[in-house]
Amino acid sequence: EEKRIAEEKRIAEEKKLAEEKRIAEEKRIEEEKRIGEEKRIAEEKKIKEAAKRAEEIKKVIKQIAEKEEKQAREAENIKQEKNNIESSNNTHKFGIDKNIIIAGICFILILSMLIGASIKNSKKFYLKNTKAGIEILKGQFAPLGNKKFIALNTAKFSGDIKQEYTREEIFPLIFNYYLNRADSLIKKQGIPNFDKIINYINTASKFALTPQDHKVLNQYRNTIKTTLLKLKTISFPNQEKSMQNKKTTGKK
Repeated sequence: EEKRIAEEKRIAEEKKLAEEKRIAEEKRIEEEKRIGEEKRIAEEKKIKEAAKRAEEIKKVIKQIAEKEEKQAREAENIKQEKNNIESSNNTHKFGIDKNIIIAGICFILILSMLIGASIKNSKKFYLKNTKAGIEILKGQFAPLGNKKFIALNTAKFSGDIKQEYTREEIFPLIFNYYLNRADSLIKKQGIPNFDKIINYINTASKFALTPQDHKVLNQYRNTIKTTLLKLKTISFPNQEKSMQNKKTTGKK
C-alpha cells in the first residue's frame, strides 16, 4: 500500500512538473509573441517615420530645385538682356569702326596716289630754248609743278623739243655741255685757265651716268695733272725778268 501511495505521489509530482513546464512554455511562447509584436510595431513605426522623413526631404529638394530654376531663369534673362545691349552697342560700334576703316583706307589710297604721282613727276625733266641758252626744268615732288634745274648758257638745242624728258636723256646733254666748255678752254691760245677747266670737269662728273663717262673724266683729269707738272718745269721770259727785278730790289 505504501508503494502504491508513493507511486501515485510520484506520478502526481511528475504531472505537476509537466503542467508547470507546459505553463512555463506557454508563457515563454506568449512572451516571444508579445516581443515579436512589439518589434513589428516598432519597425512599422520606424518605416512610417522614414517615409515621412523622405517625403519631407523630397519636398525640401523640390523647393530648392524650384528656387534654383527660378534663379537660373532670372540669370538667363539678365544675361540675355546684357547680350542684347552689348550686341546693340557692338553693332553701333562696328558701324562707327567700319566708317573709320573705310575712311582710313580711302585716305591711304589717296595718299598713295599722291605720293606715286609726286615721285613720277619728280623724275620728269623739261627743256626749253631761251635767249641766254638752254633752260632745264625738273618736276617737283608734287603731283604737278616744276622748278628750274640748271641753265646751259650759250647752248642751243637743235631739233624738236619733246613734252618731257627722262634723267637718262637730260644728264648726257648736261655732261657733254660742261665737257665742251672745258675743251674750249683747253684749246684756247695761251695758258689755259685750269681752275675753270677743273670746275667744268667736276660739274660734268655730277651728271655722269655710264662707266664710259667716268673714264672720259679720268682722262681729262690725268691730262690736266700731266700738263700742270710740265708747266712747273718750264721757265717763261716774263717770269725770268720778274725774278731778276725782285733780286735787284732786294739788293737795294
